[in-house]
Amino acid sequence: MLGIAISITANASLAYIALFLYGITFGCLDIMMNVSGAQVERRVGRSIMPSLHGFFSLGTLIGAGLATATISMHIPSVWHFSLVSVLIAILAYIAHRGVTCWENENFVPINQDARQGPAQATRKNSLLLLLGVMVAGLSFTEGAANDWIAVTSVDGHGFEHGIGALMFTLFVAAMTLGRFVGGRLVDRLGTKNTLLIMGLIGLLGVALFITGTNPYLVGLGSMMWGLGSSLGFPLGMSIAASRGERLGPKAVSIVSAFGYGAMLGGPPFIGFVVDTLKLPQALWICAIVLITSLLLTPAVTRIGKPADKNS
Repeated sequence: MLGIAISITANASLAYIALFLYGITFGCLDIMMNVSGAQVERRVGRSIMPSLHGFFSLGTLIGAGLATATISMHIPSVWHFSLVSVLIAILAYIAHRGVTCWENENFVPINQDARQGPAQATRKNSLLLLLGVMVAGLSFTEGAANDWIAVTSVDGHGFEHGIGALMFTLFVAAMTLGRFVGGRLVDRLGTKNTLLIMGLIGLLGVALFITGTNPYLVGLGSMMWGLGSSLGFPLGMSIAASRGERLGPKAVSIVSAFGYGAMLGGPPFIGFVVDTLKLPQALWICAIVLITSLLLTPAVTRIGKPADKNS
């Protein structure tokens, strides 16, 4: 529908409807995939959620590459979206067969919320909301990077447009790498320590990106920013889903709402601040938000233990 709206009918209203339906569909799918991924994670006894989100980042890179190729070859968008639709259908069929196999397994809940007293349950729910705030902070910085790294490189630091695109590529590549290796870090260091280390790396990356005076320093800041932002969302999903079979899906929904809300709302908010502080100084907001998430990390990692016993 989106390809038809863009390439054939040039109908903005149809495009809006397609994007709205896309957002609802994939928002629901995202929650279901995270819940299923957390179930598999508990079953195998090691952290796999970062790698699952790593494939999401890898898909983003591939999708961007396909879009760039079709634009450069002047191929109508309808053919690009048609190809992507076929690939999604094939991969969904393959994934469904795998999920069906896992659904036949018996998963044992880590937390039995029904056995808890009212006071303990209230405390756990309060920590769940704090987890949502922490994930929102990390998602805020990720969303800000997606929308503002390239713009800031050009309009803030005065680099060429090609350098700006390179900075964003470095950010996405570092985030993809961080998610693929993040599971091993969690298994070795625990969830809390991993989040604290990655958060500090991201904080230093934001500071270096803002204060860098040449493309090399700014590029290093972009990579550290991407690496530091890579594990907040997947590990937040893992912690939320560890609430048990009864509350796990609800907890994932709550934390997802916090995360995606901040990821989508953060960039426009920075846009308003840019009118006053200009670039790149406006991005210090990301550093403040990251510090808040770091301060909340020790508390929220007590909610449950996704796959490791050191969190």
